[in-house]
Amino acid sequence: MDPLKMAHGVKKPLEHKIDKIKDLYNNQKRYYPVDKAGDIDEWGAVEKHRMEVFQREEDDKRIKAAINKKEYANELEREIAHKKQIDALERGNKEYDRKYMF
Repeated sequence: MDPLKMAHGVKKPLEHKIDKIKDLYNNQKRYYPVDKAGDIDEWGAVEKHRMEVFQREEDDKRIKAAINKKEYANELEREIAHKKQIDALERGNKEYDRKYMF
């Protein structure tokens, strides 16, 4: 027994799947590219699907990174504003002490 067949199974012949592929074409669900000889290229479909998944994941990563970057910038702005308020209060307290305490 071939170990690859044991691990990954056996691919069904195309003749058994041709009706399902035509149904997919009619429902516009999946694209099976056709090679130069006019035969359906199943590996092309697999590669295209993997590439679409990869692109979608990369887009999600970029969006998530942009959101995280924006949240971090907002947090820094809040901290800076808080620090400025504290500094202004301390300056006000020092001025008050200088005027009225001495």
